[in-house]
Amino acid sequence: MATFAGWRDQHDLAVKRALGLDAGETGEQRHGALEALRQALQHHGLQTEDFTAVARYLADTPSRLLVISMEDVLGLRDQVNLPGTTNEHPNWRRRLPVSLEDLKAQPALASAADAMRSAGRGFSA
Repeated sequence: MATFAGWRDQHDLAVKRALGLDAGETGEQRHGALEALRQALQHHGLQTEDFTAVARYLADTPSRLLVISMEDVLGLRDQVNLPGTTNEHPNWRRRLPVSLEDLKAQPALASAADAMRSAGRGFSA
């Protein structure tokens, strides 16, 4: 699955096309999906389309399960696995650009955690 940043920037479509894979949608269809997201966020009172706004939107849904990938929190564009590839894409081999010890200091992680806490999805030890 594409990361949020890769999806938003249509990076996933470009990578698939460059590898000769079916992108699954056109740029025009993606533009429509982005517009639908923008409208949903605005309807929810969120004025930006960044990942923190999306996390806040998701945190407020009635879903009992919510999972956010670290790649999304860190704003990475490349997806971890690209189905349909073996050697063309470094599937499941990418390292995060931040060490485990430095993750806690990442502002994006704090923002995502705040979004979860504000919706009653926080965890305290």
